[in-house]
Amino acid sequence: MVQRKRLTVSAEEAAMDSTNTLSTFDELDRTLGQEETPWGNYWNEYARELAPSLSEADWDALGRQWQSRTLNWQCHYAEILDGTDSEYALPVLIEMVQAQDEDLVITAADSLRGFAPPLVAGSMTPPMRQRLQQIAQTRGSVYEPVLKALLDALDKAA
Repeated sequence: MVQRKRLTVSAEEAAMDSTNTLSTFDELDRTLGQEETPWGNYWNEYARELAPSLSEADWDALGRQWQSRTLNWQCHYAEILDGTDSEYALPVLIEMVQAQDEDLVITAADSLRGFAPPLVAGSMTPPMRQRLQQIAQTRGSVYEPVLKALLDALDKAA
């Protein structure tokens, strides 16, 4: 088995263990990259099941590589981080809320609602909150309740 120590194993080395099977990171990476199909919910649920099995090296690799993936992959990644009790999930979602793409921002904001509001509130700057308010106003009735729910929870936690 490949020994997985923080930042000592390359992504390629971590992708396969000694039995030549996919690592959890590689399996999650492939799963998140699935195109939208009628099986989309299956892939999302499967990815959620993989998340608790991620090693520290897997989380490090995801933290380094998520921005280089497709927007579809990034949005799926944000979806599976909803309520994940990993110390790695919250910082990634906070980064995603600052992304250029509004769909990713909305998806990350929706996932942040699964975390304790005081934890999220401590990471959200006033400009980040203002951007969420602006997106809620411009994107309309479908997205406004999601973003307002997060913002209201953050206001109550402050």
